[in-house]
Amino acid sequence: MGGLRKKMPVTFWTFLCGTLALAGVVPFSGFYSKDAILAVAAERHDYGRFVLGVLVAILTTFYMFRLVFVVFGTQSKSDAAGHAHESPPVMLFPLRILAVLSLVGGFIGLENIFGKQFAPAGAERTMTFVQQLVAPFAQAPFAACLGLLAVFLGFAAAYVLYRNASEDPLPAKLGVVSGWMRNRFYFDEIYEAVFIRAHDSLAATAAWIDKWIIAGLGVRGTHGTTELVGRMLRQFQTGNLQTYAFLFALGVAFVLYFVLK
Repeated sequence: MGGLRKKMPVTFWTFLCGTLALAGVVPFSGFYSKDAILAVAAERHDYGRFVLGVLVAILTTFYMFRLVFVVFGTQSKSDAAGHAHESPPVMLFPLRILAVLSLVGGFIGLENIFGKQFAPAGAERTMTFVQQLVAPFAQAPFAACLGLLAVFLGFAAAYVLYRNASEDPLPAKLGVVSGWMRNRFYFDEIYEAVFIRAHDSLAATAAWIDKWIIAGLGVRGTHGTTELVGRMLRQFQTGNLQTYAFLFALGVAFVLYFVLK
């Protein structure tokens, strides 16, 4: 793309509002939600999650402003971008609404409205507009300042690398790491080699047990044995009365023999 700022000004400014909110720039809504997470991690001395949150904030700011510079800045990089035009009003109106909410959503009093549902009974959670606006700096200044520092570092990196870039400079700077990133750190290949093969092996073993042990030896074996015994017993059912009389007499003789012995 490239060069869309002048061709799509409304889209650019609304996208920039979303970028500032997602990056966590004060006073946009993302700043207050990001600060809440960092403040809780700092309060609980969970330094691992706190550092991870700051790093994620840096990366978020970096890739969002990278997108702004590449798509809306520099020069058009294709015929489609060169002939781009603004979206119709039916699409721009929702963008404007979302842009305004991303600006004011953090300090219009949502804490006062929804915080009552989580506060103890009888607890008051009311703050003035100014208190709501500066609450992160008053309650957790360290987390708030680190959050803004993360925004600055991410923006600075994106500005230096992509301000006037005609092509992506990261592959040359990262070297082999760029290849790993392009191939998603070979996660799919590792997953295929480890989990998929293990799953297939377990499935094949379960299928063999089901076929030869459960269905073969268990079900068919029981069925076959029962049928064989039935066929053997059927040989004694000849329908001949003389045979039945002979077997009856033979049985009586055996009983008498064991009784009188």
